[in-house]
Amino acid sequence: MSGEVIGPTRNVPARRRPWVISYEYLGTLLVVLDMLALFAAALVSLTSSTLFTVAGVDEPGGFAAIAAIPIALAIPLLSLAGAYHPDAAARPGSVGRHLVPIWTGALIFLWILVHGLKIAHTLDLRGLALFAVAGPGLLLLQRYACSRAARRALDIGQIRFRRVFTITESQDSGGEAGLFEQPDAASVCWLNPLDAGSRDRLIARIRASGAEEIRLVCRGRSLGECRELLDALRKVPLPVRLVADPIQAELLKCPITRSGGSFAFEIQRPPLNAAERALKRCFDCVMAVIIGFLLFPLLAFVAILIRFTSPGPVLFRQTRNGFNGHPFEIYKFRTMTVQEDGAAVVQARPGDSRITPLGRFLRRSSIDELPQLINVLKGEMSLIGPRPHAMIHDRDFSLQIADYAMRHHVKPGITGWAQVNGFRGETRTEEAIARRVEFDLRYIERWSFWLDLWIMVQTVRALIVAKNAY
Repeated sequence: MSGEVIGPTRNVPARRRPWVISYEYLGTLLVVLDMLALFAAALVSLTSSTLFTVAGVDEPGGFAAIAAIPIALAIPLLSLAGAYHPDAAARPGSVGRHLVPIWTGALIFLWILVHGLKIAHTLDLRGLALFAVAGPGLLLLQRYACSRAARRALDIGQIRFRRVFTITESQDSGGEAGLFEQPDAASVCWLNPLDAGSRDRLIARIRASGAEEIRLVCRGRSLGECRELLDALRKVPLPVRLVADPIQAELLKCPITRSGGSFAFEIQRPPLNAAERALKRCFDCVMAVIIGFLLFPLLAFVAILIRFTSPGPVLFRQTRNGFNGHPFEIYKFRTMTVQEDGAAVVQARPGDSRITPLGRFLRRSSIDELPQLINVLKGEMSLIGPRPHAMIHDRDFSLQIADYAMRHHVKPGITGWAQVNGFRGETRTEEAIARRVEFDLRYIERWSFWLDLWIMVQTVRALIVAKNAY
């Protein structure tokens, strides 16, 4: 549990420690406490349900067996999400981010199971509904209590860290070794080219230190150059961990794939895998059809108004870059007296005389973007994604922002993460462009189905406020 996770500790008087727990066992303790919290929630839910039910209530054993199904699913999935890393004892908020979708999925599985087995009529559905709410609530309360207890235990020395023997590359590290010391750390040995005698003395120092782990800081050198040292460390039955430099850390975060008879690091991967692309595409098609059907009277009415209030076509078409930089023709309701495309496109700005009176309302309400549902159904756009820009603006922005082209790693969207965070309309400065791109890339890196749903909800709020739309 690092200091940056726990935060600064208070100076407290020395006292006798009634018990001490090893830091590495905190994860196991969290598993046990989470299971107890969830089963306690099941018992409370069943007890509460009996207060409103005269007969037909499940026996505690039967109810517990049913409740154990979502628990048995949620605990391993939370473990895969990192909820049982020892550091999680001090970060209860990080668990909530994963708990909601995991718990929802576990409950859906339970619902499918009980209806598939046709035993729903034999269950206390009121009690299960209470358990569905009480389970995650009690678990989070327990996690916050654990966080307070963990901080207190650290203050009074009831959490014991492993004794670590750190080997660094050279004294030129600038005192960097102190970053790796723990409260019970052994002395640090500076690593230089070692002869046989020096290696033997190093092994003797490690044994005499009582260390439980060896950390090797091999900054700026390949592991191949440290091979003799690694071979020498085999004489000590202790785990050896590499403290990676930034370049090594980036590689180690990458998935490893087989390339012929060797292994390769996947430095860059598609933001969405095949299953995620299929899920996003299905969601786009279904929602585009539903939204188009519900809003068809409005779309027809707007088209008639445009036709009779200003000369020109109903739809405005412009070439823009889509997925992987492939150009496509975007559709919008015409809101201006001009049809700019190609090398001369001027962004709309406040008080722009080119905007028609009706167009001003359509742009402020974003109704002018609704014809892009056609682009979604054609597969050229998605409901959620980075907003596409005119071709000439794409070229100019890519010269100003180094990572701008990464926006094309997913399909452009009708709305996006940047738009719901206030980055709509004209981009006058390089800083405004950079901030919009920053939010677009953050969306691509963190994409999930739940994030798309959240952006749709936030889009409704953004339309009501209607900032930077003109």
